[in-house]
Amino acid sequence: EDAKYTIGEAIDGQTAIDKIDSAHPDLVLLDILMPDMDGLETLYCIRQRWDEIDLPVIMLTVSDALHNIVTTFELGATDFVSKPINFPILLARLKCHLQRKKLADQLKLMRSTLEQRVDHRTKQLTDQGKKLEHSLKELKVSEAKYSSFYNSTPSLFITLDEECRTMSINDYGANFLGFSASSLYKKPFIDLLHVNQYKKFNTFTEKLISKELLVYTCELLFHKPDNSYVWVTI
Repeated sequence: EDAKYTIGEAIDGQTAIDKIDSAHPDLVLLDILMPDMDGLETLYCIRQRWDEIDLPVIMLTVSDALHNIVTTFELGATDFVSKPINFPILLARLKCHLQRKKLADQLKLMRSTLEQRVDHRTKQLTDQGKKLEHSLKELKVSEAKYSSFYNSTPSLFITLDEECRTMSINDYGANFLGFSASSLYKKPFIDLLHVNQYKKFNTFTEKLISKELLVYTCELLFHKPDNSYVWVTI
C-alpha cells in the first residue's frame, strides 16, 4: 500500500483463482504455504488459464531450498522471493515485472490494432478486386460487342500511328482491299495506294494534323494485291 499498489487478498488457493478471474490483476504474489489448495497447486491451476505474459506470478517460499525454487519455475512461476521477505527486494521485483507486464500489454494492443488495420485493408483490397473483376467482365462484354460491330459492319475502319503505319483494320475493310487484317499490321498506309495518290494523301493528312477542318473527306485509289484498283472515300 505504501508503494501505491492496489492490493487484493485471498486466504486460500481457490479464493485466489476466483479473485483473479473477477479482478484481472496485473501480478500475483503467491505463497506456497496455504490451506486446502497450496501455492504450487494454485500456480498449476493459474497456468492452465493465464500464461506468464498475461499474468506474472511471484512465489513466496519459506527457504532457498533448490527443490522449491526449481518446482515453482517448472510450474510456470515468473520469479520467487524467499521468506523472511526483504521488502526493498520484493518491491524492486514487483516494479520490474509490472513494467514488463505493461510493455507486454502495450505490445499486444499494438499487435491487435495492426491486425485490425491489416484485416480492414485486406477487406478493402478484396472489395476493390471484386469491383475490378466485375468491371473487367463488363469491359470484355463491351469489347466483344464492339469487335462484332467493328469487324462485320460494311464499312472500312482503319487506324494509323504517327508514322502513318496501319495499326488496325476491320475484317470487312481488309477483305474489301484484298488483304487479311493481320497482314496489314504496321504496313505503311501509303503502300496501299496508287502512286498518283501520294500527294493527295499527304495533303489530306496535313489538314487532319493542323485541324484546319473538323470534318474532311478524301477519295483515294487503293491498289489491291491482284493489281486491280478500288476507290474508297475516307
